[in-house]
Amino acid sequence: MLAFLILFVALGRLYRDMVKQPETRALLVLFCLVIFIGIVFYMGVEHWTFINTLYFCVVTLGTVGYGDITPQTEVGRLFTVLYIIVGLGIIGGFFATLGKLIDPQRFLSWRGVTPDFNKEIEALTHEREKLASLIHHAETTRTDRDEQ
Repeated sequence: MLAFLILFVALGRLYRDMVKQPETRALLVLFCLVIFIGIVFYMGVEHWTFINTLYFCVVTLGTVGYGDITPQTEVGRLFTVLYIIVGLGIIGGFFATLGKLIDPQRFLSWRGVTPDFNKEIEALTHEREKLASLIHHAETTRTDRDEQ
């Protein structure tokens, strides 16, 4: 439970920093615009309810695609193809920008304590060398026994 709390605090910091970036804000506005355009289109052309159109737009752009609601008109299907291409491009750009903001040291820190990855790497390298030495010793001992 504590791990989830720490994760949500870290994600909250990340989202706060994300909103400060003009590029990310622009992509967020574009994403909202794409959702709005989808809602207006499907309500007008397919005559779906607001909830069904919102659901369809989110499920489609989230690449889930349950298939329980599908466009029935040819215009709706053609729009859906373009909607997916444009929407996924915007979402991809949004997550790519979000990925640039992630600083592993800061993201993994808690109470100002950041893990020292260099020490961990050195310790693991030392352990790997010890294991390699043990394996080499075991192989040479087995080879010597097999020769006798």
